Amino acid sequence: MVSFIVVSYNHAAFVDTCLYSIKSQTYTDWELIVADDASADNSVEKIQNWLNRNNIKARTNFHTANTGLATTLNECVELCKGEFIKIIAADDFLHPEYLEKVLPLFQNPQIGLVYTDTYFVDKNGSIESNRVDYGDLSIGKNSDELKKQLLQHNFIPALTAIMSAKALRDTGFYIPGKIMEDYDRWLRISQNFDLDFVPLKLGYYRVHDSNISTLRELQLREEEIELKIKYDTTGENAVIINAMTEKMFYIFHGKISESFKKYYSEYPLRNVLLSKSISKGGSLLLYRIKKKAKKYFGKITN
Repeated sequence: MVSFIVVSYNHAAFVDTCLYSIKSQTYTDWELIVADDASADNSVEKIQNWLNRNNIKARTNFHTANTGLATTLNECVELCKGEFIKIIAADDFLHPEYLEKVLPLFQNPQIGLVYTDTYFVDKNGSIESNRVDYGDLSIGKNSDELKKQLLQHNFIPALTAIMSAKALRDTGFYIPGKIMEDYDRWLRISQNFDLDFVPLKLGYYRVHDSNISTLRELQLREEEIELKIKYDTTGENAVIINAMTEKMFYIFHGKISESFKKYYSEYPLRNVLLSKSISKGGSLLLYRIKKKAKKYFGKITN
């Protein structure tokens, strides 16, 4: 059995479409858990009405106060009884043959996570041009190649990822306060399980009009770099990690969090000059001058 976890937060306009895409699955052995993290709109009412109209019994987890996605997911996972767990945001939806196409890959007991290609759709559900070609990133690669690539960047769309319940539970709880919970999960699973890809567009990712806030974008960048440092046990991606950190320093100079400064300063393969500049809140211009000086004279001055 597959356990679907549908997570809603102000998704009243889209949740019916998401739920119908689950009901329409050609593979029918599934259960439904629906959560709402204290939406300000009428998402809960829409969900309850849909369940009643379609005579579907679901376990619900409706919050009266916002707790964050990680806490909501941890609670929902505890409610799951299925052998596989599929998490989906209530503004996205799936192709009817999604389960039928992904589940056969789990016949290999080493597989912990399977994902597919996806469409991008606008708020009305109309398909947009591809923003990412997941096929180019994944087709023809074995699990080891996918794992190595995953350390370089997150190319697995959360919308289409499905996990074995064992892989999810063996890799621990979601961490409250983090917003790259999906990337963290894929990296955790990749340490002990294999990954696989279905080269079909079996998901529909909803692109919203609203932009990510500057503060949230900075947190995303910091978390991504921290995860790369944490899981890159061989040091192969040091160049990528330092380049990403330098780019973040250029864009968010003076706004980088103290926790990230400390984390990066303890990274053995850090760019020492960059680390000093970030930690001291130094001048961007001065950093560039010192960088050029190091290039020509091989020396770092304090």
